[in-house]
This record gives sequence, C-alpha cells and structure tokens, in this order.
Amino acid sequence: MKGRKQRNARRWIGAALAMAIGLTAMAAFAGTSGLLPLSVKSSQGNCAVGSSGLIECQLGDLPYGANAQIQVAYAPPTAGQLINTAVVGGNEPDPFKDNNKAVEGTTVLGLTDLSITKTDDPDPVFVGKTLTYKLKVVNNGPSVATGVTVVDDLPPSVTPLTVSSNGGNCAQTSGGDVTCYLGSLVPGAEVCITITVTPNQAGTIVNTATVTGNERDPNPGNNKAKDPTTVKASPKDPAVDLSITKTDNPDPVYVGGTVTYTITVTNNGPDAATGVIVTDNAYLKDY
Repeated sequence: MKGRKQRNARRWIGAALAMAIGLTAMAAFAGTSGLLPLSVKSSQGNCAVGSSGLIECQLGDLPYGANAQIQVAYAPPTAGQLINTAVVGGNEPDPFKDNNKAVEGTTVLGLTDLSITKTDDPDPVFVGKTLTYKLKVVNNGPSVATGVTVVDDLPPSVTPLTVSSNGGNCAQTSGGDVTCYLGSLVPGAEVCITITVTPNQAGTIVNTATVTGNERDPNPGNNKAKDPTTVKASPKDPAVDLSITKTDNPDPVYVGGTVTYTITVTNNGPDAATGVIVTDNAYLKDY
C-alpha cells in the first residue's frame, strides 16, 4: 500500500481530533503513547484499546484492491505536538514494508480562560478623597497563559496616585491609563493589582479593566470588569458663632433675698449649631 507522509494539523486543547487511517491489510496498530482515544471506529473487523492507549484492530481479510478505514478521535489535554502512528501487517509476506507505517502530526494549541474582577472602596466617595481600585486576574486554565496584559481605563475625572501589583510590573501611560505586564501565569495562578486615585468632580464614574493573553480564550466574557462609583461633593466644615450673655435682677439684693440670673445663648451662624452645652456656677465673695 502507498504510505502516508507525516504532515501537521492544528487543533485546540480539548477539541476532539479525528484521525482517519486507510488500510489495505488484515491488521492495524494505531495510537498515541499514553493518550487514550475518545472513540475508535472501523469500517470492518473489531478494534480494542489497551491501557497505554495502543489500539489494535483485527480487520480480517481484504481482497485485492479493497480497503478499510479506521477513525480514532482524541481530546488532547495539553498543548504540544500530538503524534499518531499506525502500522499495518498481515499473514502474507509483504516485500514493500516502507509503506506499512503512517505517521500523522497535529499541533495542539493552548487554551487559557483568563478572568478579571474589580472592587472599589469607598463607594460612595467624596471629591478630593482617596478611592482605591483592587483588581484580581486569574488563569482558570487549562494551559499556561503567556503575555498576560491588563489595561485599566481610568475615568478622565480622576487623578491617579499609586499603582502596585504582586506580580509583573505596572505603569501609567501618557493617556492616563494603567497598563500591567504580568508575563506568564500557570493554571490557577492569580495576580492582584491595587490602584489609588482622587476623584475631581461629583457624579458617577466608571472604571473598566481588560485582561488579554497570547492564547485563545474560550470564555472571553470574563476578560473585562467594570465598576461604577458614586462621587459626592466634598462636605464643608460647619461654621457657627455662639455667644452668651447674662443679666441679674435685682441688683443689689438683701441677704436672704432672691436674685435671678437670666442667661441668653445665641447662634450667630452661618450654620446650625449642634450639641450646645452651657455650664453655670456661682460663689459668694466677701467685701
């Protein structure tokens, strides 16, 4: 039979990969070392899968010019090169052994589910006070994520103060955004980023952060986080002018007589006074 040359194909991690093997002999051996197939189908005969992933198909007799086909499906769990090798043999002598083996190579590309979340504190915040954003980036796998980058689009009405990260490095761009280069993240790894700003005007501001990587992301819906914050006008310090006056009646008074003091407390503003307390005492001084 005419042998098949090795060639490359591309598949994503976890995607089913079907390999069709055309045969013109009685028995075939096909498989990828250590990787169990999802399914094996043959146009004739029976196939069995060993614990190591080796597939043996007993095809029986093949008349001259006839062919049989075997389909083997795999779901590669990691990135790399998937090599599938099939070998055919029968009872009769075969003088053309060079075409008794076929090799198929498939490139398996990585998949990474990167996610980002964001919180703000405090909310609401007053104009001129410090607002803190905390971002968390997680690689949910299944592959290693490379070239992980976070871009935080800060609202135009804030003044950036500080940015820090427990992985990679972050910097503020000339346009006011914050960009963090986190490098590679293994599955399950997470990086926390803290950004502090000062809001400059009252209203609602929205902060948006996005994470990207080099690998295909099967769940792009969690690559962006938005967080609105209510900004209130700064409260002014209350100003009050409290005054107190006192009169006595009668004056003079005889020993044993009654004297009455009238105390008047006045708030001259401009704001309302709260928690007002007056203390008063008296003592007798000799002439």
